[in-house]
Amino acid sequence: MYSVAALLLAVAVPAGDLAAAEPLPQSRDPRLVIELFAADPDIVTPTGLDVDHAGRVFMIESNTHFPPEGYAGHPSDRLLVLRDQDGDGRAEKPVVFADGFVHAMSVAVRTSFDPDRPDTVLIATRKDVTALWDDDGDLVADRRRRILHLETPGNYPHNGLAGFAFDAHGHMYIGLGENLGAKYQLIGSDSTTLSGGGEGGNIYRCRLDGSQLQRFATGFWNPHANCVDAFGRLFSVDNDPDSLPPCRLMHIVAGGDYGYRFRNGRKGFHPFTSWNGEIPGTLPMLAGTGEAPSGIVAYESDGLPGEYVGNLLATSWGDHRIDRFRLVERGASFESVAEVLIQGGGNFRPVGLATAPDGSLFCTDWVLRDYKVHGRGRVWRIRRKSNRDDRPVVDVATVTAKTAVDQLVQLVGSPRLVLRRAAARALAGTVAGRQRMRQLISDRRTSTRTQVEVLWAMARVDPRVEDFGFLRPGAKRPRLAGGSTEVEIALIQLVGSPQFPFDVAKRNFLEDEQVAATLWVPDPLDLPGATRGHRARWATAAMRLLSLEQAIGFLEPDDPFLMAAVLARTRQDDVTGPKLLKAVRGALGAAARDARRQQTIRLLLVLSLLRQFNTPELTRQMLSDGQVDPVARRLVVQWVAESGQKTFRPRSPPFSTIPKSPP
Repeated sequence: MYSVAALLLAVAVPAGDLAAAEPLPQSRDPRLVIELFAADPDIVTPTGLDVDHAGRVFMIESNTHFPPEGYAGHPSDRLLVLRDQDGDGRAEKPVVFADGFVHAMSVAVRTSFDPDRPDTVLIATRKDVTALWDDDGDLVADRRRRILHLETPGNYPHNGLAGFAFDAHGHMYIGLGENLGAKYQLIGSDSTTLSGGGEGGNIYRCRLDGSQLQRFATGFWNPHANCVDAFGRLFSVDNDPDSLPPCRLMHIVAGGDYGYRFRNGRKGFHPFTSWNGEIPGTLPMLAGTGEAPSGIVAYESDGLPGEYVGNLLATSWGDHRIDRFRLVERGASFESVAEVLIQGGGNFRPVGLATAPDGSLFCTDWVLRDYKVHGRGRVWRIRRKSNRDDRPVVDVATVTAKTAVDQLVQLVGSPRLVLRRAAARALAGTVAGRQRMRQLISDRRTSTRTQVEVLWAMARVDPRVEDFGFLRPGAKRPRLAGGSTEVEIALIQLVGSPQFPFDVAKRNFLEDEQVAATLWVPDPLDLPGATRGHRARWATAAMRLLSLEQAIGFLEPDDPFLMAAVLARTRQDDVTGPKLLKAVRGALGAAARDARRQQTIRLLLVLSLLRQFNTPELTRQMLSDGQVDPVARRLVVQWVAESGQKTFRPRSPPFSTIPKSPP
């Protein structure tokens, strides 16, 4: 029998001794090790982090996330810089880069590549995205400017703005949580204003300076962290509505609807809520995650074993772990299963996750279950056991057009995405470099990842400086080597840009000789090893270049991402109601012997009519016609309910006409 004194001792473990009182987090991969890099009292309750080109860890210290009464910590959130200057594996005393934030969640450091201009540090709080610059190099911000602003009465700490991601084309992505359904206005640096409230969370896209703001995808609960992989694909982790597991890892596409609506109930149990693509027109998750996913990276470096390249890694605050996801092709998207990479005990609460220049990973650790700030905090480093720290790590900030062309050609083949991208852009800055790019893009020995980066860098070159001749008749054009799906998709997405001139309005992409000459294989069906996924992802990328008939012809049952792409095609300016009906009739005739395909085509028609060509007469007909597909009628009922169309509600007969029950 325990004594009272023994019980008191059992619960009175000092905060600083928690590491000794429980097992430390461990790697399930025996080749990796997780080590403590920083801890309280130097840092407390950390949220987001990023690692810059010099290996310095920029970390948010939260002091405003539900501070308890009498909280003795700093009065505002701070952005700290952690450095290991003596090489002992532990950070020295942090430097305060910037102060004065409230409900800060995410940070990102953007390398300038210009020695006369400082790096840009971005920080997302619940209501703002702010850019900061350290002009004199003392690791203290000298200037700051707000580039996005959220006007709303909502004030819950972590369902506002969070989750930076960046693509190769100068876009920034950021998530916005469900905001407890409150009305809001999100305002960009050029005064672009987007409004909403009650629709659930969204992911937005803008330029790096906060201009050209647009809603990119919707239907989330809280898309707290995002990343873009080597092929430009966007992924997000989404917290779940209260008690509705699992949380979601999602492949995000432009215009995608992921099914959650706050106005239908915060907990997500409403029949009009779709959590895994159950309702036609919404998109499913790629995989379930652990509870409260808060950080994600697409791994593209060389510090971990080679098979990690291309994997997604995500933290789980609620399940005390970091998971690994290997992507498996599924139609126009992917699927995966969570594999535990790092598992900790009850006081391992990983939040932010970032890749360092040497390929190791850093993650923040909230430590305790308490939502209120509590004075605890840690940062961990995950690295390969066979330490290769003696190898030189190239500082990406030094990779410029002044670097020797031969060295740039070597770097553009690096496993490190940031090095590949910097080297490709540097090659595009000189005549000699651009000549080598022509060779690289046409060489079958060039890896797919390198080809994609070279192609994207070539697209950035002004044709008045050098015209590469893509899609131009009679030109000395570079040809794409190999026929890789990802390289083809990268080129297709560039069609219509200055280096890839094409009259999109003709919609004759599949028949164009110049496209065929550049791609070698313009139709995915001609590729000997073409898979269903190859065809679907190829078609999804090409959708804006296809005729409506061609687009509908690519539809496949049970491929919601392909359905979403064709649905987006029906919303383009050249599509009218009669034109849509004509294309659907033709597609139904071509699929006369395939009932499932016909049903898919009819669902496309219903979704298109509801979203773009709806009339009261048509809606009433679809509700009352007994021959309308039950799934289609359900979509109509949901649309009527969610859009507030009261005129379509069934009218109850007068009370006096209701027959009485027999005695």
